[in-house]
Amino acid sequence: MERKRTAVNEDKTGVTAELYKTIVAIVDDRVRGIRVTREGFNELRNAVERLAEAQAKTEAAVERLAEAHRELSVEVRRLSATIGFGIEDIGRVVLPGYLTRHFDI
Repeated sequence: MERKRTAVNEDKTGVTAELYKTIVAIVDDRVRGIRVTREGFNELRNAVERLAEAQAKTEAAVERLAEAHRELSVEVRRLSATIGFGIEDIGRVVLPGYLTRHFDI
């Protein structure tokens, strides 16, 4: 009779109830691990999407900054040319008299 009970506790593959419970526990642990891994993957994917959006905004801002820098460079060159010629013109008129008075040149 005892043998029949053991046979009843085994399914057609010959797996005992204790072994079945152990297998189920291992599989449950693995499934939980997969779920955690999937959640981590989804969080990582969301972070990458946010980084891509931030990168696009940063690139646009850098392009605007570069354009503003180009415009500023042009304006500084114009200002330099305007002031430079003005100072040269003043120096051409004032410098000879200054050098004569102060340095006897």
